[in-house]
Amino acid sequence: MNESQSRTNVLPIPEEVCPLLNEPAHSRMTDLTPERVFQLLSEWFREEREQLTPVGASERVRVLAAGLLRIGKVRLEDGGKYLCWVNNSAGEETVQVALAVTASNATFYSFDSIMVFLTRSYLESYMNMNMSKKLVPSYFEHPRYIAKVEVNVNSDDCRGLAETLKCDSHPNAIFEKNPKKKWFLHNILSSPLKDLFCDEDPVFAGHEAVRRRPVRRRPVKRRPVRCRPVKRRPVRRRPVRRRPVKRRPVTRRPVMLTARACVRSAAVSARAPQAQVVDAGKAAVFTCVAGATAARVSCCTTAAPVARGGRYDVTGAPGGGAAAGARRGRSSGRGGRGALSPHRAPAAEGGPRHVPVRHASPELLHWFTEQTLQPGPAVSLRCVATGNPPPQFVWTLDGFPVPDNPRFLVGQYVTIHDDVISHVNISNLKEEDGGEYTCTAKNSVAAVSHSARVNVYGLPFIRVMPKITAVAGQDLVIKCPVAGFPIESIIWEKGGTVLPMTRRQRVYPNGTLVIEHAQRAADAGTYTCQAQNRQKHAHRRDVEVQVIVPPRILPIPAMTNLLQEGMRAAISCQIIEGDLPVTFRWERNGQPIPLSNYGITTRRLDEYSTSLVIEQITSRHSGNYTCVAQNIAGAESFTVPLTVNVPPHWTVEPVDASVASGKDVTLHCQADGYPVPTITWRKAIGSHPGDYKDFLYEPNVNFFRNGSLTFQHISKESEGYYLCEAKNEVGTGVSKVIFLKVNAPAYFPQKSKQMQVQKGEQAHLQCTALGDTPIEIMWKVGGKRIAEDLDQRYAIREQLLDDGMVSELGIAHTYRHDTGVFSCLASNAFGESEMAIQLIIQEVPESPKNIRVNDQQSRSLQISWTQPYAGNSPITGYIIQYKLVSDVWQAQPSKITVPGTQTTATVQNLNPASSYHLRIMAENRLGTSDPSEVIQVTTQEEVPSGSPQDVRAEARSSTELIVTWEPPSRELWNGNLLGYYVGYQEQGSHSPMVPSPATPTHNYNFKTVEIGTQFGGEATLQGLARYTTYSVVVQAYNSRGAGPSSDPITVKTLEDVPSLPPESVQCSAITSQSLEVTWEQPPLEGRNGIIQGYKVSHQPAEEWYELNDQETKVVTTSYRTTIPGLFKYTNYSISVSAFTKMGDGVKSPPVYCRTAEDVPSAPADIKAVVSSANKILVSWLPPSHRNGKLTGYTFYMGLIEDGKEEGTHKRILSPLSEEHETVRLKEGVTYQFWVTASTEVGEGESTRVVTLSPSNKVPAKIVSFSREVVTPWKQDINLPCKKVGIPVPQAIWRLYDKIMESNGRKQINKDGSLLIREIQHSDEGNYTCSVENQHGKDEIIYSVQVKVPPDPPNLTVVATYGDSLHLQWTDNHHGGSPILGYVINYKRDHGDWEELQIEAKAESHILRNLWCGTRYQLYITAFNKIGTGLPCDIVNAYTKGTVPVKPKQSQLLTVNSTVVTIWLDSWGDGGCAILYFIIEYRDTQRSNDWSLVSNNVQPTERVYSVLDLTPATQYQLKVTAHNNAGSTFAYYNFTTLTAEGATVIPEVAPPVVHTQEESFYSNTAIIVSIVVSLIFIAGLIAVAVFIKRKKTQTEAAQMGESPSVAQMQNQQNRDQQYLAVRVGSGPQQALSIDSSSYKTDSADYIEDICPYATFQLAKPPYSESTYSGNVYSGPYHSVRGSFVYHDPKLSGAESYKFRHKEPEYTKVRRKGGRLRDPHSESQGTVILKCRIKILTKMYDKEHAITAH
Repeated sequence: MNESQSRTNVLPIPEEVCPLLNEPAHSRMTDLTPERVFQLLSEWFREEREQLTPVGASERVRVLAAGLLRIGKVRLEDGGKYLCWVNNSAGEETVQVALAVTASNATFYSFDSIMVFLTRSYLESYMNMNMSKKLVPSYFEHPRYIAKVEVNVNSDDCRGLAETLKCDSHPNAIFEKNPKKKWFLHNILSSPLKDLFCDEDPVFAGHEAVRRRPVRRRPVKRRPVRCRPVKRRPVRRRPVRRRPVKRRPVTRRPVMLTARACVRSAAVSARAPQAQVVDAGKAAVFTCVAGATAARVSCCTTAAPVARGGRYDVTGAPGGGAAAGARRGRSSGRGGRGALSPHRAPAAEGGPRHVPVRHASPELLHWFTEQTLQPGPAVSLRCVATGNPPPQFVWTLDGFPVPDNPRFLVGQYVTIHDDVISHVNISNLKEEDGGEYTCTAKNSVAAVSHSARVNVYGLPFIRVMPKITAVAGQDLVIKCPVAGFPIESIIWEKGGTVLPMTRRQRVYPNGTLVIEHAQRAADAGTYTCQAQNRQKHAHRRDVEVQVIVPPRILPIPAMTNLLQEGMRAAISCQIIEGDLPVTFRWERNGQPIPLSNYGITTRRLDEYSTSLVIEQITSRHSGNYTCVAQNIAGAESFTVPLTVNVPPHWTVEPVDASVASGKDVTLHCQADGYPVPTITWRKAIGSHPGDYKDFLYEPNVNFFRNGSLTFQHISKESEGYYLCEAKNEVGTGVSKVIFLKVNAPAYFPQKSKQMQVQKGEQAHLQCTALGDTPIEIMWKVGGKRIAEDLDQRYAIREQLLDDGMVSELGIAHTYRHDTGVFSCLASNAFGESEMAIQLIIQEVPESPKNIRVNDQQSRSLQISWTQPYAGNSPITGYIIQYKLVSDVWQAQPSKITVPGTQTTATVQNLNPASSYHLRIMAENRLGTSDPSEVIQVTTQEEVPSGSPQDVRAEARSSTELIVTWEPPSRELWNGNLLGYYVGYQEQGSHSPMVPSPATPTHNYNFKTVEIGTQFGGEATLQGLARYTTYSVVVQAYNSRGAGPSSDPITVKTLEDVPSLPPESVQCSAITSQSLEVTWEQPPLEGRNGIIQGYKVSHQPAEEWYELNDQETKVVTTSYRTTIPGLFKYTNYSISVSAFTKMGDGVKSPPVYCRTAEDVPSAPADIKAVVSSANKILVSWLPPSHRNGKLTGYTFYMGLIEDGKEEGTHKRILSPLSEEHETVRLKEGVTYQFWVTASTEVGEGESTRVVTLSPSNKVPAKIVSFSREVVTPWKQDINLPCKKVGIPVPQAIWRLYDKIMESNGRKQINKDGSLLIREIQHSDEGNYTCSVENQHGKDEIIYSVQVKVPPDPPNLTVVATYGDSLHLQWTDNHHGGSPILGYVINYKRDHGDWEELQIEAKAESHILRNLWCGTRYQLYITAFNKIGTGLPCDIVNAYTKGTVPVKPKQSQLLTVNSTVVTIWLDSWGDGGCAILYFIIEYRDTQRSNDWSLVSNNVQPTERVYSVLDLTPATQYQLKVTAHNNAGSTFAYYNFTTLTAEGATVIPEVAPPVVHTQEESFYSNTAIIVSIVVSLIFIAGLIAVAVFIKRKKTQTEAAQMGESPSVAQMQNQQNRDQQYLAVRVGSGPQQALSIDSSSYKTDSADYIEDICPYATFQLAKPPYSESTYSGNVYSGPYHSVRGSFVYHDPKLSGAESYKFRHKEPEYTKVRRKGGRLRDPHSESQGTVILKCRIKILTKMYDKEHAITAH
């Protein structure tokens, strides 16, 4: 049987609610038989096939009286699930137990019997986590894991454990040669079980969680309550006063934590983590100590390893192992598991360690607050708390229990949410009920409390205090239980003296007395507490204090390193103070000492001392012994460490060992003792024991701390005698010598080797075998044994060695087929080995085959071939020989060599387009092969190898360069040149000087230029940086790519004005009238030339400054300047610009600086008037120039009496005051007054001195001043007129000598001031305020000026252009404030208004980017600081340009059988660029509807074709051209040619056939033809004369005329085939035709050119300066400026199946010379002569036909 487990998961339930699985508390089982026993409480069931059947009694199965199920002679079929079922009137419960029975063929330990109990003590230990009990897992070890039993050990009594558990040994048990009966506890090989320290019979119980399954309940009298394992249903009861009701478990449920220890080998000790009980929120620590051979120890949960961090921490211990800690346990339903994971097999698994976390501290959810009440009403105080276990409440009043009075009712109950509610109800509240009430919630974990006062109005009252007992040395706290409210004071007395009397005493205002470190002599006695209110009503109460003294133990010396086994030990414990009686007890390692089992006795010497005596000490007595002395006052303990020195003794004695070489072996040597002995290994010197040397540990030798020595892959050198010695400084130690035998089988030091022999030579193969003799060696090849008689060429020789044998195989003459692997086999009594020798017969290689050309280049060839047979010798190289086809093979031809690892090669340095012969030879270390077959290959063309010559560049502007060059030398073209790449880059960039044509955008910017007529070229580079040096290169390119670039040339663009402003512009004030400005140069990329200097512009940025002009200072030599002569304390706007010789650059953004403060100027004016009989009022105006922030005014008053100055009075006034009234000091004194203003800099100049000689009369005077008032319009202004005088005068306002009254916008206020609202320009004028009384009169005048927006400027259009208008304007009245700028508003017809702001300095502006030939409406407004003025009258203007001008049909159309080609560039644009065309046509004979070809033909197409027309059909074409000025319609009639290409001529009369000869004049057709021809010729002559006289007149645009006979004949002539034309020499030379060619009258020219072609010559491009209203003014089209001839006519199916390009039959050759306007006189003459000659020839031809 390998494993037996029982599982349970039962919560404790009170006996009155649910039944529990129970057994007698002191059951004993001493005789174990081979039976399996289960506890039976009521009835047992067994689950089979999901059915429950009662367990019946039989020979092997019995139900004992104690409720046990006994199964004897356990069999495999007994395995399964067993259920124990109990019930009573309150409910029922089931427990499920799983019995696993397994059979194994291996030999293992056998147990006489195993008895499993389900005991109540075990359940309480497991579920309630009673820390007095331990869960100790034990393992019964075997090479195969066979059984695990959980042992529940109580600490009371464990006698009979050795008799209860029996262990039969087996002769094959591992780890020991001689079987011994031992238990393996904690997977550690320990002493026999009877020596274990325990003191209770074991109770075996499975420890894993058990599932419960409910069974069918028996009927009971009342409804049972089901008791579930974890969560049970409570019985509902009414709450009973002061008695908690039954409640569910709180939500903080137990957390089950499990730790599992895993070690590497059963032979190595390990300690598994112990079971623990922790509370929620506390730390749980598991300790796992692994053995010496454990490779690694780690901790893991059920599903995954425990990771450091968060709540978990894993640390290493000095002795090996690990400690895994969960910092704070969490309360959850199922809990988590922690474990130590195994890493190597076989593994011995430690028992799981469950840590139930079930307790949680109480937490208050609700509490009462402080109250102040009147006597009489009832009061209820309530506290609500939660916790696990549910807390109990205790109520106190001022630290004492709540009075036992019928008026007090204390109760508590539990809610359905597991909250505990407790309350104190007080009926008929009295004054003595007042005080501090405290509710304390407490459970087994902690306690929490809350206190608050209940104040009851009344006289002071102190409740009776019981006798208080204090402990000496501890603080004594007494709180006086005072009632009544309010209380003024509480005092304490002792012996009639008010406390405190000493430093240890403290009395608090709330009546609390604290005595620190209470002493019996000083602090015992009677204390009196007195409470008093404000009315001096007092109350006193005494309390008796008793001080008791706890025991104190005299220190006991430690007993370490003194004792050895067999000695006697005695420890005395004596107290030196403490009240009697005193009790003593002894503990060992924190646990009570089982005296009877350890030979330990205790003796009470007297009332003050005791002694612990060990008669015969052993090693198990080592530990920490604690003496605990206790009396009524407290307890004290003292711990004494006791150690027993034990000499070393063997636990695993070393023995001799033998091992095969190359295997692993472990030598065990383990000893025990105290101190822990040190184990060392030594090796004997030589082959005999006696002398030893320290063992030098090698990489393959591992020494473990437990003394074991492991050899990995041991060799013969490790054989010998070894000494293991254990010492611990106690005794002489133990040692033993063992012999390690290493057996050496036959082996080859070298398992394989290779041997090369040249073909035809002898071969000698040799192998050396080592090992214990005798050794036998055999040779094989191809799996067959080699014998000398098998082949005469073979010979075998052997020779013995000291440590083995040598064998040699000889081969007389070698051939190619001898190549192969020869095997040498050696064997002896301990093993065998094999060695392989590879024999390689070598020779010269064969010739390379399958030569192929992979890549052909202009100067290189890449070839490949197949590697030939190498002759069993690596090919060291290939030799490629080559020559020109025209040459013969030389003795030393051109060649290249490549390594033998390659089968491809590239032949370099060849000539382009040349044919070569190639052949290849292979070579190894033995020689060279024969040449391969010869192949022939030709190189390709390549890029030009020469660069363009005579490259020149010059600057055209600041952003343009002109580059010209000549082509490379002809022999360097390497093909036909297609064009050039012109590259340019700024000099100083990091681009290479020779750009790569494959990457034209890398570093250099490239422009592609087509080849010119003389193969040279010219290019214009635009959009360049200003005043920048460029490096320019040119490359020629052909079909293979670009050739080398020319040598770089440098050229610099022209200067320009700076495009970036100076940087870092800063300014600072130097004085009140100067600023210092500094700046840095503009960035290099924005200078655009050589900076000639800088211009510093400045102007005040104040509201009072209205001018828009900036003063400018020019600086040429530095980057700083000082601007003098500025206004004081004024903010300035400063900007800096750089300038070159081309002009001023961009101004920097303005910076603002203010000049420094200065003393202000004198106040503008001053007055002094008599304001009353004894007062003088002085007023003044602020300074005109404040020059800073005014800090105040200084008022001066001087007295002059009898012509003498009596002194000067001075007073400092606020900066806001502008008047001051002073009292007359004396009669008959003359007063002088003056005022100064001050800033932070100092006091300024004073006003003029005014003198006043007061009298008793107070004449009418005005304190305000006459002044000029300037204001913007639409503002409210107030003109003050402050007056004095007795009697008080009335202020009268006049304007233009007319008295003003309050009306409308003008209002005279009661204080005499005049208010003008929304002032207008018409309100300007002089406003006079006058006052008068009987003693005098006075007046002031305000000159009011109103600033308004400027008047509209006068706008005129001075010039018009195609896309712009030149505007000019003049200013009118500026409204009193300088004009700051203008706004031009304009719009085109059917467009939106747009606006443009212009600076104030401008008087004209060119409005650009307008539509051509379009009417525009314009107006302008001016603005100043006041606002924007009214606009001027709208001005209408037209830009230049007309609608497009239609061309003649002969210029526009070219017709053949199915296609009409439209030459769109023959349209005149009228000065406005054409935007698009609309092309439509219709068949005039079949339909009147227009067919749309395209409604958006761009003018850039220039030539457009209408396809798929019907031959010999009349059509009408409609072309509509659109530009910004409008559109033009043109209609053209044309007839397509016949399918054969002939012109369709209208028939005048049907042909007549005559059988007889007719005269010439009788042929009507001939006569009509002649008449028509003569008329046509006369018309042509008239036209020619008209053109000559009217050559400067513009032809009117009208509908195109129908084609005449001459035009149709001329069209037919164009389509005829001519094979010869007059052209220049050279295949690429263009036809050169200049103006003189058209002026010649040579008959040869007419004969050669006239029948063949029609010339369309170039027209000058349109510009504003050259526009003269010509029919055509658009750009020149290169296709029209060409010589056109025609190929033979195509069939109808092949003709013209394309559009938007030139017809296929047209060939174009560029003209090299200058072409002329098609309307020139010379061309008209040529056409006229051609047509005359055509008509003449036609007439002659027709006449000949008619004559015929």
